[in-house]
Amino acid sequence: MITPTRMHPMKIVSSMIKILRDNIIFIFIFFIVNFGLDVPTYINVFRILFLLYITVNVIHSILSWWKTTYEIREDTIHIRSGVFQKKHNTIPLAEIQNITWETPAYFRPFKVTSIRLETSAASDSASVNLDAITNEQAEAIEELATDYKAAQPETTETETHEASDDFEQKQASSPEKQARTVHFVPTTRDLIKASFLSFSFLALIPLIAVGYQNLERIVDIDDKAIGVYSFLTSSWLITAITLVVLAAVFIAFGVVSTFLKYGKYEIASDDERIFIHRGILSVKAFSIRKANVQAIQVSQTPPKKLLRLAEVKLISAGSMEGESEDISTLYPFLPVKRASSLVAELLPHLPVQEATQKLPRQALWPRMLRVPWFGLIAAGALLWFKIEWWSVLIPFFFFIYLSRYFNYRNTRYVWDETGIHFKNGGIWTQHFVTNRKKIIEIEISQSLLQRRLGLATITTVNRVKPVHHEQLEDLPLTAAQDFKQWYSKRFMEKEIYVE
Repeated sequence: MITPTRMHPMKIVSSMIKILRDNIIFIFIFFIVNFGLDVPTYINVFRILFLLYITVNVIHSILSWWKTTYEIREDTIHIRSGVFQKKHNTIPLAEIQNITWETPAYFRPFKVTSIRLETSAASDSASVNLDAITNEQAEAIEELATDYKAAQPETTETETHEASDDFEQKQASSPEKQARTVHFVPTTRDLIKASFLSFSFLALIPLIAVGYQNLERIVDIDDKAIGVYSFLTSSWLITAITLVVLAAVFIAFGVVSTFLKYGKYEIASDDERIFIHRGILSVKAFSIRKANVQAIQVSQTPPKKLLRLAEVKLISAGSMEGESEDISTLYPFLPVKRASSLVAELLPHLPVQEATQKLPRQALWPRMLRVPWFGLIAAGALLWFKIEWWSVLIPFFFFIYLSRYFNYRNTRYVWDETGIHFKNGGIWTQHFVTNRKKIIEIEISQSLLQRRLGLATITTVNRVKPVHHEQLEDLPLTAAQDFKQWYSKRFMEKEIYVE
């Protein structure tokens, strides 16, 4: 399929940029702060040692590129690497769950990208990175993985060889790609709205502060800054114009940074996978098998609730629980109605519907009586260091208990043959959706207070890396028992998706 091939030479450039980025603090201290100044001998010694360290890392990057090859044979990706210690990683095409593309701006002129192949395993070797390969090779690998999974039905050991032969015949007879359907592309108005809700304009503040400090080391600008401040505040008209100009600069910065991040955003799908693409300079793309989406989370922050927007995150078998990367989110500023219809188009086995069942009145008591450990620790630290600020604790604890009350009022739940829906949160809300077949374990627990009030807590577990837990507290015990009976029907249903 793909013969042994080295990474693109841009892998060396990428490694050098990473070395410089990881050591930017030392570069700043040794070569920028003290530039043109007489420095002690030990500073010069550290400079020499640092340059030797950088040189060794650059040489190692070149040797690592030379010793790394990848190939696809016998329906398996083989990656061999290592300068001093040889490594051989293998990932069967059948086990690839998610594929993430990342194309920095300096890769694009050379038609090069990097891809990450993820499986549902939880070991360190569960995913591999191909850090610099051509776009054609990346597309070939993604198509091979997608077509192989589609051509491989529910396999057993005796059927594996037959599935492999069927796959090769399919590749030879119909090499064309599956048609993709584009479901969502944000408009210019959507991107402008996103630039305010993402608060990306605030990133300009630390940039201005760092620039001012660096300029101050070269030129004494304190006196000039005082003069400029006096001039700007000498008249209300000048002050107003200055504020308008600053607001325009911040807004323009936020809009530009948002367009660079979310420009050319697209959500598409074919019969097997969902594809998410975004970015203008640095491009990121993500593809995931529909059958591997274990659940979805629809979340809303207070500004999004006011504007009736929502963020939909895909929880998949090949994703790492708690990972910070937002590429698996279906555009974080979707209108609520469009979010529901988009999920229905992409994932008909996970329909989003309104959770209607409320918590009983007695559920408010355990929520109010639970010890706010975080608040007590924060209060203790405040009283220890700044006891004169004790009055701040009054609105602080008022906010904590007000949030608990709204959490109680907003919590909803429902389960039926289509799936389960948990909605909770006070000022920030979250709607969790999954179906019976995607839950691998449930737990029903009761605290002492819950037993007295006839309440219980249910916990569901979905297969992620390692697992994803979702919890609904203080629902009636009868409802929890009904949920257990509902889940027991899972073992009588026929498995639809093969994990």
